[in-house]
Amino acid sequence: IMPAVKANAYGHGAVPVSKAALQAGATRLAVHRVIEAIELRNGGIDAPVLVMGYCPPSDAPFIAKWGVTPSLMTIETARALSAAGGAAGRMIAVHIKVDSGMSRYGLMPEEVLEFVRAVKMLPNLFVEGIFTHFATADSLDQTHVRRQLTNFNDVLAGLHESGIDIPLPHAANSAAIMRLPEAHFK
Repeated sequence: IMPAVKANAYGHGAVPVSKAALQAGATRLAVHRVIEAIELRNGGIDAPVLVMGYCPPSDAPFIAKWGVTPSLMTIETARALSAAGGAAGRMIAVHIKVDSGMSRYGLMPEEVLEFVRAVKMLPNLFVEGIFTHFATADSLDQTHVRRQLTNFNDVLAGLHESGIDIPLPHAANSAAIMRLPEAHFK
């Protein structure tokens, strides 16, 4: 479980909520922006922290310095992260963001395979995860969320058929944890 502690843990205090979540068994945390991840690092949190929102290339030095995991959806950011990782002497784990139907941001399913291939060619980056976000997992009508899950599973299958297996696929937001067990992945 990777609790989202974005927006100051929804007003409850990002650092204390993160510490409580990790003490309760969570192994990772998620935030929306790099500045939120830095706040966790400054608060003594050393667990992996995923930045779920868009990370512009200008965030790359901060990502490398603070050892956080960015969401990746542009080749420009990938190149900047590769360079920042080299300058910092470290590998940077990245998670690929897929827009499976929420229509907010991320790669379209048909873009993912070539994008992942391009990222894997860059030094200092490790494609650790791939994820999507469900728009309507809390809705009584599960038609759209199931379509999103199918789209995401199709992306994973296409990667696998091409010889690419990404260790940490994830998709289940809070509602999907309870209502869509097939979206748990691990």
